Amino acid sequence: MSVDLSHIRGVIWDLDGTLYRYNDYFIEACNIAAAQTVVELGLDISLDDALDMARQSQVLHGHSFKLFGERGVVYEDYHHLFHQKIDHMVVVKNEELKSYLQKISLPMTILTNASRDWALRTLSHLDMRSVFQDGHIFALEDVGFKAKAYHTDGFDFALAKMGLTANQTLVVEDLSRNLIVPKKMGMVTALVHHAHDKKTKEDHVDHAFNDTLNVIKILANI
Repeated sequence: MSVDLSHIRGVIWDLDGTLYRYNDYFIEACNIAAAQTVVELGLDISLDDALDMARQSQVLHGHSFKLFGERGVVYEDYHHLFHQKIDHMVVVKNEELKSYLQKISLPMTILTNASRDWALRTLSHLDMRSVFQDGHIFALEDVGFKAKAYHTDGFDFALAKMGLTANQTLVVEDLSRNLIVPKKMGMVTALVHHAHDKKTKEDHVDHAFNDTLNVIKILANI
């Protein structure tokens, strides 16, 4: 069944896991960065043990920070240092995705829970900086560390930047939980699940795709 997005006038993109895919090298780079960060912040743990904990946290919770937070590490202290330490060179470029993304004529923003430094480095590495200018990139620190899974702030900023209402706007994410808030706000939501097992579409997901490129081609009228 075809997806009609002809009424969409702007797009809010997630970055990590959406405009590029995670792979084992990237996940391990995050684990290493997390371990180095908490040791530098003074957590009483060896680097090897911190790396083991980061890997365990990734398996159990889908990200490397959770178990360190339970040990008292404050995320606001961790955020910038962690992202600075991730090696962006392990992110795999997708030239086809970039090429089609450039053909979209709609206003677009990025809303990420990562840091601005990470977003800018990654977008430059992906050759997407011409698509997303600085004023159209909103990082977690830009919205007072209010994560998009729980707060409207980032979405409000993105809508204001594009000059659009919620019902004119598509939000594209790789994490279902990050679509709950924009759906309640009246936005159209798209989940890119990368062919992971999705037997039942959730109520807050309007459209589901197995690849970001599929969404981009519809938006670019290709």
